[in-house]
Amino acid sequence: MRWNRMLNKLWRYYLKFGTLVVASRYDKQLQQWTGAMRQQQKNGTLSIERKKCLDEIGFNWEPQISNFKERYKQLIEFQKKYGHTDVTYRNGEFIRLGEWVREQRAYYKQKVLAPYKIKMLNDISFTWNFKRDEYRYKTELERSLALLNNKSHER
Repeated sequence: MRWNRMLNKLWRYYLKFGTLVVASRYDKQLQQWTGAMRQQQKNGTLSIERKKCLDEIGFNWEPQISNFKERYKQLIEFQKKYGHTDVTYRNGEFIRLGEWVREQRAYYKQKVLAPYKIKMLNDISFTWNFKRDEYRYKTELERSLALLNNKSHER
């Protein structure tokens, strides 16, 4: 009975947020339940019927991998647009991406970032040692150059 209620709650969450990866800040109980389902699947203790129900609604069995790939794609788009990977977590438009970038740097520094993730990030010239002062200098320089460029075109 409780399982069906939680599955229904998960489906309502999906309809509201468009994802089956539950953020604990929205519903800690549901997030813990989905984590328990992943753990049971990993341990081989989740029944075939329950796994089938979750598969049918598109349950994400490995959200960390999916999240990394999604954010990685966003970082590539950011890099194409701005020419660098120095996303700050204080940038209003890119808060989530900036937080993710900061986490990757922290994991790398702690030596817990998977080698394939390091390679993927290195492949796009990811900046591992981000210094806020250097970023400010670069952005101010870019703004100044853009202003100069615009004024030279006005003449």
